[in-house]
Amino acid sequence: MKSIEAVRTFLAAKYKLINNKPDNVCISHAFEEDRIQNVYVFPHLDQFGDEYLKFKTLVGPATKASSVRCLQLNAQLSCGYLAIENLQGQDSLIMCQSQLLNTLDEDEIENALLHLAHVSEELQAQIIA
Repeated sequence: MKSIEAVRTFLAAKYKLINNKPDNVCISHAFEEDRIQNVYVFPHLDQFGDEYLKFKTLVGPATKASSVRCLQLNAQLSCGYLAIENLQGQDSLIMCQSQLLNTLDEDEIENALLHLAHVSEELQAQIIA
């Protein structure tokens, strides 16, 4: 993929877009038992001018205990990382992954989306419970 527009076109052809803003796209992944995980995709420029595709999905509210668990899990994750972000005035745990945009093809984008949605779903049970 060479641009966020190409990513947007690919995602729109495969998924129902929850939002389609100029700076991000959101798809909804449905699990069994009517559970849904929204995954946001947006471009990100690093300090060297390289463009990355960043994937984010909500894990749940951040607490002191979940923040400690978050640090422990980051050391165990093979792909992606957990972060704390303020969403609408509440600290939240976010599962993130970044990949260099110009190296991604359609299969890699889809794999990253599905992986992030599934890992986030599993982490919800581990961290929030």
